[in-house]
Amino acid sequence: MGTRKGVKFPPEAKNYKALKFGPVPVDMLYKTLGLEMDEGTAFLSKLGHFHIATDHPSDYPVCFPLLEQVVADPTYVGQDPKHAGNIIFIRRIQTSDDDHMLVAIGIDLKKGKYHIRSCYLTEAEKIYNRRSAGYLFAPKWA
Repeated sequence: MGTRKGVKFPPEAKNYKALKFGPVPVDMLYKTLGLEMDEGTAFLSKLGHFHIATDHPSDYPVCFPLLEQVVADPTYVGQDPKHAGNIIFIRRIQTSDDDHMLVAIGIDLKKGKYHIRSCYLTEAEKIYNRRSAGYLFAPKWA
């Protein structure tokens, strides 16, 4: 098992590609959450890709093709107080269970980078609870 900057890198992770997605909508995040952020692109490292595929294997085939769309046009955005360094993007998607897709993007303000940390399906009830608690908001585009 290799390491990179102290992170254990499983050999199987080499089978997953690092990918760049579209720009993070920083203007919308400022208008919605009051976050002042540099413009940047969301990207997924090999290790992040490996994590999503192996930790959420049943969600991966549904979520992975929609990643760029969720970042570009979320239904809700927010920050979880337990993970202040992450921005949460949620998008309602059509599944038999009326699921929502959650994408957590880590912010590295020192480097102006936006790392996709995780991606999985979550229940509508959890989204409702987070909205009621004031953690998720409908995006303000204008």
